[in-house]
Amino acid sequence: MSIKAFLKALLRRVNVTGDPTTYDSYYFSEVTDATNAAFQIMWTDIPRANRLHYSRSTISVSLLDGTNKYTLPDNVQSVLANPFMASDNVPLQPVTYLSDIHGFDALTASSKTTLSRPIVYYDEAEGIDDAAEATQINLWVAPTPDTDETLTVRVELEAPRIEVDAFCADPSPVLPIPHKYVESTLLPIAAYQLALSTNRIKLLDVQMIPKLQEAANNALRRAGVTIPTVAAAANSTRPSDS
Repeated sequence: MSIKAFLKALLRRVNVTGDPTTYDSYYFSEVTDATNAAFQIMWTDIPRANRLHYSRSTISVSLLDGTNKYTLPDNVQSVLANPFMASDNVPLQPVTYLSDIHGFDALTASSKTTLSRPIVYYDEAEGIDDAAEATQINLWVAPTPDTDETLTVRVELEAPRIEVDAFCADPSPVLPIPHKYVESTLLPIAAYQLALSTNRIKLLDVQMIPKLQEAANNALRRAGVTIPTVAAAANSTRPSDS
């Protein structure tokens, strides 16, 4: 679903109709906040096994001659499965420690073994901002490639964050989760978050608020949350991922 189509669907749920491009700028700010709050709830409240239906993705990593460390995109949260060579789908095998990567290269060098492509990997979560507890995911491979190839990596992505400008962009960007989860989960949660915003967004009928809350809680319940509550993103309860 495009962000423009999502915007229209979201505003209809709170009885705001018409052409979104004619709305005052505060609408876009309120909608942006509500949408990002809904994404956070979907990523923190919903059990991981269910969340992976929309949080996983597949990326390509270009291997370079002489390079054995590759930093994955900022929105990658974890590596889900063995990466594999795109040319023949042969998977790399995991090692337990980063030292195993360095030891592997040293071993092949000392034994004068000629290997033209990696056969093992190690994924490393490296802290990059102590204050914000931010991390980046590094993918190490061994032996160090001596030719350029492409590695296919299945990953879990962090919660998306939509910027205000995206709601006005032309052409409209596509939301970064599958359409079925926009309809079943994101829209009802975002609609209730929007209803909780300041009264700059005016509902035609305040009696809608309990119905919007019920719809959001039902969406979470269907997604596996045992005791859903979306009164505010910070107050959401998260069941165990186990």
